[in-house]
Formats: sequence, C-alpha cells, structure tokens
Amino acid sequence: RKIASYSNPKLQQAIITNFAVTPEELHEIASNTKDAKTLMYVAMHKNLLPETSEVLGRSNSGAARAIVARQTSSAKLLERLSYDPLSHVRSTVAQNPHTPVEVLKRLATKDVSENVRRATHYSQNF
Repeated sequence: RKIASYSNPKLQQAIITNFAVTPEELHEIASNTKDAKTLMYVAMHKNLLPETSEVLGRSNSGAARAIVARQTSSAKLLERLSYDPLSHVRSTVAQNPHTPVEVLKRLATKDVSENVRRATHYSQNF
C-alpha cells in the first residue's frame, strides 16, 4: 500500500519519523497532504529530494516553509520564499548563506518588517 494513501496525519507522522523512509516516500506524503504538522515533519527530515523542498516551499505550513528556507541551497526557492507572507519565513531566508545578494539587498531595504531587515545583517553573504 502506498504511504500517501494513509490519510491519517498521525500515521503519516509516524512513517516520516521512521529511519527507513525513502526520499520518494517523503515526496509522496508532502505532495498529498494538507496537514501542516505532517508537512513540518517532512521538512525536518534530512533526506529530501529537491522537488520535495519545492513542494514544501509552496505548502500551507509556515513552519515547513521556514524550515525549507533554513535548509535549502536553491537560489530560486530562496527568492520565492523571500516574498512569503510570514515575516519569520523571510527572516530565515535572510539568514540562509545561499540567499543571493540581490535578494538580501531587497530584504534589507524594502521589507515591511523591521525584524526581516535586521536579519539581513546576520547573513554571511551581506
């Protein structure tokens, strides 16, 4: 039986925390659930495919998007997350060492949140 066919979030979360879960299974779960806590569990996993990070970066879970913003090295994904409606996601983008300088400059000067603007000062790229 396919893992994503289990619709119970608690069961999906138990599967995600299993060390034997494959990157493909994680992607399947992320692509087929709307449960914010399950998405957060997937995002915390170190064994993600790049396309899973993309799915999580577009998810309804602010926590999952923030985790992806911290862990990804994808400039394209970081740029997209730099426009996230949640300031803590944008602050995390600002602190990621892979965030492009152009994105950091925009966040430092034009972001509506003082916390985001301040976070750019801690970036290794700025």
